[in-house]
Amino acid sequence: MGREELRFENIDAIEHRLRHLGPDAAYLRIWDRSDRTRERSLARLELDGASGDQACRWLRMQADQHSTGRPWRRFRVRVYGPKGLSLLATGTFVCRRPIVPTFRPRGDQ
Repeated sequence: MGREELRFENIDAIEHRLRHLGPDAAYLRIWDRSDRTRERSLARLELDGASGDQACRWLRMQADQHSTGRPWRRFRVRVYGPKGLSLLATGTFVCRRPIVPTFRPRGDQ
């Protein structure tokens, strides 16, 4: 069985920003924002020497890992300057997984 095809919504603008970050960007954090009443911090990536493409791949990998077993998850991303003194960019995106039907033999109800 092949790997599920993930569908990302609203991630393009975030990835564009990540690819064009200047040297002022120090790290980024990703939060699970699926429950709008609370954010749950998931991971942090130090950007020293990381390219924008590496940051984008890391972001998608985190979304994949943290949405396993769920049909969708909403994530918030924030990019900070050194020591977290300045917020340089922020955005939210959704990761969706296809719904795979499960079949039960007749009589198993």
